[in-house]
Amino acid sequence: MIAAHKGEIPFAILLLHFLAGIGLGIYFPIFSFTFLAILLGSLNVLFISLNLIYKKLNLHKLKWVGGILIFSISFC
Repeated sequence: MIAAHKGEIPFAILLLHFLAGIGLGIYFPIFSFTFLAILLGSLNVLFISLNLIYKKLNLHKLKWVGGILIFSISFC
């Protein structure tokens, strides 16, 4: 059975970004661990803070904001 919509297979979509991040880290090891840890921590704090002020900013109208944050977190 082929999924007609990408939302039906979120595991495969998230796995692509995760594997791309691993591949980039293997072939281009220029980033240090501390830089990636700070980047990942700041993305997590941003994601949590946006979830806390979700209704105040009307983020339900901007569905792509959460998606970009989740994909960048899985990439890191």
